Amino acid sequence: MLLVMILNLTASFMLYGYFYLKECYDDVTLFELVYYAKMPLKGGNKGPFLGELPRTLAIIFGSLIYSASLFSLLRHMGFTRGFVMAIGSALALLIIAADTAVLCRHFHVGEFLRLHRQYSDLYEKEYVDPRKVKLTFPEKKRNLIYIMLESMETCYHSETGDDFIPELASLAREGADFSEDEELGGAYAVPGATFTTGAMIAHMAGISVDLAIKEDERFIPGMCTIGDILASQGYEQVFMLGSDAVFGARDAMMQQHGNYRIFDYRSARRDGHIPEDYYIWWGFEDEKLFDFAKKELKDLASKDKPFNLTLLTVDTHFLNGCPCRLCQKKFREQYGNVLACSSRQVSGFIDWIKQQDFYKDTAIVLCGDHPTMDSGFIKRSHLTHRERKAYVSFLNVPGNLKERPRRYTTTDLFPTTLRAMGVEIEGDRLGLGTDLFSERETLLESMGAEKLGEEFTKRSKFYRDELLP
Repeated sequence: MLLVMILNLTASFMLYGYFYLKECYDDVTLFELVYYAKMPLKGGNKGPFLGELPRTLAIIFGSLIYSASLFSLLRHMGFTRGFVMAIGSALALLIIAADTAVLCRHFHVGEFLRLHRQYSDLYEKEYVDPRKVKLTFPEKKRNLIYIMLESMETCYHSETGDDFIPELASLAREGADFSEDEELGGAYAVPGATFTTGAMIAHMAGISVDLAIKEDERFIPGMCTIGDILASQGYEQVFMLGSDAVFGARDAMMQQHGNYRIFDYRSARRDGHIPEDYYIWWGFEDEKLFDFAKKELKDLASKDKPFNLTLLTVDTHFLNGCPCRLCQKKFREQYGNVLACSSRQVSGFIDWIKQQDFYKDTAIVLCGDHPTMDSGFIKRSHLTHRERKAYVSFLNVPGNLKERPRRYTTTDLFPTTLRAMGVEIEGDRLGLGTDLFSERETLLESMGAEKLGEEFTKRSKFYRDELLP
């Protein structure tokens, strides 16, 4: 009887898990699941999962009642104990098998395993080691403000329907977004760059996550990031975020590649910027992040050295985002209102920066870290027909740089950011990325999305031998 109950409980959880994933996490990738299984989960937002606790308890009790009722009914009908056990186990195993098949199909496990058994020579052919490239900085080095906007993508903007990000759309048109048509431009996310840590690696190093990575004291030691480059040029670097930087090993990446000073939820509590017991969403809201960033920028600008301030917002994280006191109820869905609030806040922050003396010597990059995983919102807002691209805008770039329509991925942001700072890049490429201001083709333009995606999914001997020695 105990075995039947365990099997039925397993079947119930798997069935519920599928529908829960389908509704709320439809765009979560197998890459992300495997990565976070290897990395520290400390500092993550447990709210969405705690919210499922009542349903979880209901499933447990319901499954137990179902198992006991089925056992009692069949026994009452005169079936032997052994027959009842066999029927109950068979039904549960059938459901488990069906759930497993559906989940494998949902996460494209078969295709993933097929490609992951193969080796790619993408890195051998295309990777450009930034440490071996001549980089010529301008005589007066320009500052960098790099703002990664959680889950911000171009499909939120519309000329005819609901426009969730009108201010960000204006900033994209003001700056360079390399749009291909009348729609906003934006960057495609390659496999391994569809979640925050993977996206940071793509943005800052022009590569993707390889699943050979593991929790270690060294974070991709062979990788060279924009942080490494700017540190060697004497930049003071700060990474600010409203969550715990330890989640997903973001702290390890930023400290080991650029020696960034980290201002996160944990340090904000420790240093008295927020009360010890303060906790909203993932830590503290973006409103506070931008206020803290203004103070940090004033301090950085007062020093006699160039700076790089990198921000990571969090209010627009799935599921449904975190409404703050500044949010308005203009749209039917909470997530739409949070996106609109983020758009207004970012625009306001940029307006403040433009009024500061350091602005004239500062390049600003606004970019979504990756497309949202809130698939339910995308479906309910009828955005599934739109191309899913991370939002991008390069602001206050040198006047000699001209944009043209491009098809690109977030790996191309690495060299393009340096170019926006006035840095001359020998060969126009770094990592697997291409300077979008150059005439050189990106890998997406030369290979196409399907082929490039397959190559990023395959194993790489170069990655494991050279980047993960």
